[in-house]
Amino acid sequence: MSSIALTSGAGGPRLRPELAIVEQVFRGETSFVVKDPATQKYFRFRPVEMGVMRYFDGSRTPEEIAAALAADGVRLTARAVEGFARKLASIGLLERTLAERTTVELERIRADRRRRRRPTLFRGELLRMRWSFGDPDAMFNRTLPSVRWMFTRGFVVASLVMSVRCRSSVARTVANCASALASCPLAARTASSRAVESMMPTV
Repeated sequence: MSSIALTSGAGGPRLRPELAIVEQVFRGETSFVVKDPATQKYFRFRPVEMGVMRYFDGSRTPEEIAAALAADGVRLTARAVEGFARKLASIGLLERTLAERTTVELERIRADRRRRRRPTLFRGELLRMRWSFGDPDAMFNRTLPSVRWMFTRGFVVASLVMSVRCRSSVARTVANCASALASCPLAARTASSRAVESMMPTV
């Protein structure tokens, strides 16, 4: 691998100087990987494309770049060079003019303001949804005075006493049901018949 440095100038399409360009050779094929440190994105270009990009130093117009490429044996029209430059600009690899940078910054500020003014119900990614239904602190602050008595010592003691009494009442109810079932004549006959059947010899 070898790094490539680009020259700088003014007047035509110019690659951003902070881009990292690395040459790679894989299975005999050469390619160039361009890393955008601002967005942490990577772009792969062929040697012919990188040969054109080397002329994007800001000092040449598309016509001059096409003439320089023709001298190197690469035939491209000025329109093709300009289209390639627009493609690089669309993915953010070319430097913007002062007017373009100002326009982009103003659009970003307007978008941030609109986003802050209109809170969305849904936030996050599709697989990690987060829904906003308002400020929970405000709801708790309104509700807490009405239920504050539930967090007092007297309420806890009363709850424990009622729990013990309920358990005793349930135990008495079960015992009464069991005694009533035992005194039932049908239950007594069923029990006696089972006793007789147990005494009969098996064949």
